[in-house]
Amino acid sequence: MRVLKLYFASVCLLASLSLLEGATEASLAVKTGQPGNVYTTQKELAFEWDKNIKTGDIEYEVKDWQKNSVAKGIWKNPETDSLKLETLPRGYYTMTLKSSSQEFSGYVPFSVVTDPSERTVNYDGFFALNVMQTCLSRKDTSNKRQPEKPLEVTADLALLSGGSMFRDMSYWQLILKKPDTWDWNAMEATHISKLIADRGLQSCMMFEKAPDWTKKTSKDLPDDLFALYDFTSKACVSPTYKANAYAWEFWNEEDIESYCSDPAWDFAACQKAAYLGFKSANPDIKVLNGSLCQNPPTGFVYKLFDNGMADYFDVFNYHTYSPFMQYDKLLSDIKSILAKYNAADKPIWFTENGSDYEGLGKLDSYMPYRARKGDEGKPVIPFRKEHDSDQELIIAEFIPKAQIRMQSMGVARDFFFVLSPLNERGGTKSWGLLRYDYTAKPAFTSYSTLTSQLSNAKYLGRYSTDAGVQAYLYEQSNGTQTLAVWSESELDTINARNPQIDVNNRFEKKITIKIPERSFFARLLDMNEDYTLTDMLGKNSPLKADNNELTLTVNRFPCYISKLKGLSATATFYEAKKSARENIDKTIVIKATLSQDFTIPSKTMAALEKNKGSLSLDIYNFSDEIKKGTLAFTGKGKLNIKQEEFVIQPMQKVTVEAEFIPDSALSDFTVQGIFNGKKTSRLQIPVLAATFVEKDMSIKKLSAESPERWRKNSSGDMQFSYDASEKAVKVNVKFDAAKNDYWAYPEFVLKDDETLKNASGVSFEIKALQGENSTVFPHSNFMAVTENIKETGKGAWLPYKKPSKEWQKIFIPLSQDLPKGMKAEDIKLLRIGMGAINPNLSFWIRNLTVYYNK
Repeated sequence: MRVLKLYFASVCLLASLSLLEGATEASLAVKTGQPGNVYTTQKELAFEWDKNIKTGDIEYEVKDWQKNSVAKGIWKNPETDSLKLETLPRGYYTMTLKSSSQEFSGYVPFSVVTDPSERTVNYDGFFALNVMQTCLSRKDTSNKRQPEKPLEVTADLALLSGGSMFRDMSYWQLILKKPDTWDWNAMEATHISKLIADRGLQSCMMFEKAPDWTKKTSKDLPDDLFALYDFTSKACVSPTYKANAYAWEFWNEEDIESYCSDPAWDFAACQKAAYLGFKSANPDIKVLNGSLCQNPPTGFVYKLFDNGMADYFDVFNYHTYSPFMQYDKLLSDIKSILAKYNAADKPIWFTENGSDYEGLGKLDSYMPYRARKGDEGKPVIPFRKEHDSDQELIIAEFIPKAQIRMQSMGVARDFFFVLSPLNERGGTKSWGLLRYDYTAKPAFTSYSTLTSQLSNAKYLGRYSTDAGVQAYLYEQSNGTQTLAVWSESELDTINARNPQIDVNNRFEKKITIKIPERSFFARLLDMNEDYTLTDMLGKNSPLKADNNELTLTVNRFPCYISKLKGLSATATFYEAKKSARENIDKTIVIKATLSQDFTIPSKTMAALEKNKGSLSLDIYNFSDEIKKGTLAFTGKGKLNIKQEEFVIQPMQKVTVEAEFIPDSALSDFTVQGIFNGKKTSRLQIPVLAATFVEKDMSIKKLSAESPERWRKNSSGDMQFSYDASEKAVKVNVKFDAAKNDYWAYPEFVLKDDETLKNASGVSFEIKALQGENSTVFPHSNFMAVTENIKETGKGAWLPYKKPSKEWQKIFIPLSQDLPKGMKAEDIKLLRIGMGAINPNLSFWIRNLTVYYNK
């Protein structure tokens, strides 16, 4: 066990959630000297006055998170004497100030959490946290209230959180701008990694953004797999990352267009090269697949596995910001995918898990909004939005509920998103357990309480209790049990990202827990039969059983009952069965480069207009042996390869030209090698062959040009008209610049005779304009929805190539893209649209066509 060290940066932490004109902000006047204003149980509650603010005696009052007054008095001579409070229980507090000589606004927030010396860190534990120091917590000159040493403060808070692992990121293109020109300290990475290592913590590192010199035909991913292998093999043993990076991810959310526009087979090839690089340098390093995020998982995920990805990761990696009501189905889908590809025994991590329950921020922060990439030309709000106190409690409630639910469903590690302050969606969506002055929100204390209670406990299963109450049973290392329990609130019962939530409705429930009878000798050995109730933010209260029953009132905010014994779980922990995978030669990787004969209408399919198409196959040998072998083809059509046998030198590749001749509208080819007597991983590419479409498919055009067929669905004012010159429906949208959340996804409701049963694909033509920034669209999706419900109906989000001011034809291969288990015949409406950056958006849609299998 490594010794944990706490390096507190002595900083003035400043905060304000409300401004009173002419008044002094309380949090500007008071200094705590603690990171995030977070004291530990071993720290004296001492406060200092800002000597630049002249004042007389100050009347102060401290309230806990339930708004109970816990301390009050007079701070005499604050300019010369510090204020020292009596010890307070663990929890989140606010201090308000009054003075006869001046007005004060807002409050001084502070917390008390378990001291690191009282913890034993479980490095294999479940509860993890996104810190994201590299991109979110470095010095920001526009933030006048940021601590002097923000990276040190964030590292200290990571330690105080009690998490088992902390996620950060790096940019390949900054570390290696040119071949052999390494800058390991890009974005202060070396300094940040040392801060984490010095505190005895460990990281999961994600990297993305390939340097331009690694690309030839790809848009985002590297074409040069040797360059990728070289980077990963050096990164994990570099002085920067060796001491603390115990797990690595290649790329982030590659299943959505915004982060990766290249197809699944190219990403799978890159995942293989990245994995082999990591393992060549450190066989014990944990390698994750690039994090996926679509819910439900789309065909892109299946295509990754069809291309052999199951052999090239140790941990399956996903993200979610979905409501709790969708967790069961999402985990069921993930486990089904892993089982299908003989990877059911691989652990599942959610490296991002965050909340949309609280909605957009309701208060103005002091921080001006700084436009992010994609905001070019977009009117922005003057100040970033921040959570109000009710929204902060929603996140505090969310954290233990989300993490405990995930653990109960068999997830091996869950990373809450995010510790560092962050605003997105044009500055309106606030993330982060810290405000921009780096004071900790109540949710930070909630997370620290969760880890202090359960990080070293073994999850046993669900515990049966009253209706409307959820309870989860854990066993501590000393043999006692802890029960995490709460009453169900809107978070538990509403299947919506942003429901109307009233945190003042506590959903109180009286429950009784039956304590098993204990033998005389057991009671003699343990005379203390008191139990402990710990509230969501850490305060302990004694509990006593009456006639072998514990009776108490619980509410929406999770609490922990400890020192229990003998309780039994009713629904036990999920354990995956061991999978038997074929023993392949992982070191041979086959990557395709398609010629201009092909187009890529979807990340899961190539398209071929001609009756044949040329391509090249790069066969990489990532080993120190000479490899001799052949390639085998399977699929619909014929693949002519201009070479039969190959000899590949160690750490070299050979390139062979090939020609694909389809034999049906939906053709495909799979290439697999046999080298030195062992099979290699697969390359698989589905192909839509235009020359067979009319022969193999029935085609039906839908009346998408008719304005009356479309239903409004947008964050702005949406209007439809028919444009005779374009022979298309025209959609005009005017957004409210003050809301700064621009999206337009009009809905096309299918008629009874417009079933998509047996449909293999849908195509449409689209073009769009928005002021002078006609080419910048944050997102574009085709949504296939199985419920005729505006905006929130269940379905699949399938990204398509972002629109431009010129007409382009989009093909959505339903047979490839739809989530497994979702039937085309169940689709009731379609949404076609995009995000925008300008308050005025116009786009045109025409020739909406369905392709049916004959």
